[in-house]
Amino acid sequence: MEIKWVKRGNAKTLEDAITARSGMSAQELKTPADSYPEDIENMVEAAIRIKEAIDNKEIINVFGDYDADGVCSVAILYLMFDYFGVHPVTRLPKRMSEGYGLSVDAVNAMADDGLLITVDNGISAHEAIQRAKGKNMTVIVLDHHLPSETLPCADYIVNPHVHPEQNGFEDFCGGGLAYKLAQALIPESEIELLRKLAAIAAIATVGDVMPLTGANRVIVRDGLNAMNERFVTSGLKSLMDVCGFTVVDEDSLAFKLVPVLNAAGRLHDDGARLSSGCLAQDKKDMTALAERLVKINEERKALVNSTYQSIAEQVGEYPEAPIVVYSPDVPGGIAGIIAGRIAESYHMPAFVFAGDGPEIHGSGRNGGTVHLQELVSKAADLLVTFGGHEGAVGITILADNLDAFRKRLHEEIGQMEFSAQDKLVYDVEITPEEVIKTICNMKAYAPFGAHNPKPVFLLKNVSLIPRYGMHMKYMGKNGEHVKLNAKGYSLVGFGLSERYREIGEPARVDVIGCLGMNESVYGSFPQVEIIDMRPAGQN
Repeated sequence: MEIKWVKRGNAKTLEDAITARSGMSAQELKTPADSYPEDIENMVEAAIRIKEAIDNKEIINVFGDYDADGVCSVAILYLMFDYFGVHPVTRLPKRMSEGYGLSVDAVNAMADDGLLITVDNGISAHEAIQRAKGKNMTVIVLDHHLPSETLPCADYIVNPHVHPEQNGFEDFCGGGLAYKLAQALIPESEIELLRKLAAIAAIATVGDVMPLTGANRVIVRDGLNAMNERFVTSGLKSLMDVCGFTVVDEDSLAFKLVPVLNAAGRLHDDGARLSSGCLAQDKKDMTALAERLVKINEERKALVNSTYQSIAEQVGEYPEAPIVVYSPDVPGGIAGIIAGRIAESYHMPAFVFAGDGPEIHGSGRNGGTVHLQELVSKAADLLVTFGGHEGAVGITILADNLDAFRKRLHEEIGQMEFSAQDKLVYDVEITPEEVIKTICNMKAYAPFGAHNPKPVFLLKNVSLIPRYGMHMKYMGKNGEHVKLNAKGYSLVGFGLSERYREIGEPARVDVIGCLGMNESVYGSFPQVEIIDMRPAGQN
């Protein structure tokens, strides 16, 4: 399918492009408004009850989640309690054997009385929290997931989505709420500790793809500053060193550190505790554990690549939308990643199911213009459970219903406003000579991410400079990436080596891509990350 290049909006300058897409003014981007613990409903009351539990030496349980936000949240609370000389019982769910969220079995394993804090979960754990109350526990829910009409019977619910109008800022992740709780309890004079916690909260915020607006911009900005000045726990420093970080930015977190923190929980049932334990350690070097986490992520990447190839063969060249595939051997922890790759490759929604029991689990990712949760809801009668949003869904279904589910979605998508993604949009055109200046100017509007995406640029007639007689360098284990060199900067296409060969390996190219700095142990180098390319001058 030929992909069209189309300009989005009327932006003529960098600032026009950024403010138009973010919906924020230049001032809101550069000097965002913070939100304080007292601005968050029930936060101060929860902090008072926690301080009472500390003073009375009550048993304190902290229950988190196995993703990057969850492990960061637990690490923040552990360090907060450690400041007061308290060592809480921390627990993360086991992805394969337990699944998401607080369970009745997990509560049954806890001692009676005392305090239970759920973080990055809990708002939907009605039965488990009811059981905790039956064990005479005070329950505090720190969660950012959307509540249902009925709230759990917790003593304190700290979730800005419950009453948005009563909160100064609504879009914290679990780690952001844990950090605000720490701010409520730890004296402002403990600057070094609070900076360490801000660093972990920044990882959680970027890792959970939270809107980088308002208070979240403050958290990520302050956290990145702390990381670049190495005001971090010894465990996080070990991870940064093993990952080869020099200068740390939001891309370093999103594409390098967060996948490392997620990998152990994706591949191993109880793996999340390794990531959380590494972040929370501030008394000794954690290089050995950091190396283990990076190795697990390399195993995860290899597994994703091999699994994707197998699934792509199953899909074929011209599949019907949406793509629905089943493979019993796909680890549940990577099904969403595989679905995302397939959706991106075929420009249409994709669902990947795995498991060998009567019930199988699947993940869906968007690759077109349809609202994914709305599409899946058309087959709700065939499903055990499902949930998600426009871009991603999680599904549990009886294996015997899978063919009917596939048929239903093929029928329903035709009734919806769906089209495959047959175009790429860019925000503003710049000349090849303006790349380095534009990268420098972009720094004032960082951090970039959700609700403040990096602008996409069109560059025409980029002249490539040969090195060792070649205009290109193919990289990666299987030569799947390509690097091109221009005057003063490089252009990198991840997974685009075949694309460059298809267009004849030209010495002049037109490119759509994003701009940034390639940070490595060898230095910082301006870089264009290619989204698509053509021979120069081709319409």
